[in-house]
Amino acid sequence: MMFRKCLTVLLVVLLSGICVVSVAQRREAGLSRYYRDWLNNDVSYIISEEERRFFNDLRNDEERESFIQQFWDRRNPDPRSPYNEFKEEHYRRIAYANQHFTSGVPGWRTDRGRNYITWGQPHDRETHETGG
Repeated sequence: MMFRKCLTVLLVVLLSGICVVSVAQRREAGLSRYYRDWLNNDVSYIISEEERRFFNDLRNDEERESFIQQFWDRRNPDPRSPYNEFKEEHYRRIAYANQHFTSGVPGWRTDRGRNYITWGQPHDRETHETGG
């Protein structure tokens, strides 16, 4: 009897998790490719789960554009400047990761690329020749 209760609880938990994931996927499926790419590629390492949920709940492209502008504005180290140093540095890091860490997948998707994009250039580096 106890086993059946545990099994029932486990099934309910698993199914509820599947429902949550499928709802999130349906929300993202309603986005145009441009907004899906921005969300899942451009800012995937720096957007919070709360921001992601909020973005997915937006109703139209005008709201999404406004969200994107505010997203970058919140991260701008000097809000008085029209130049957003954080945004420029973020996209520079993605380009660097793609150029230097690509190995069967785009460089930004690799572990090294993620670390570089998230934390920036390392203070020091170790290199090891192969076969040595």
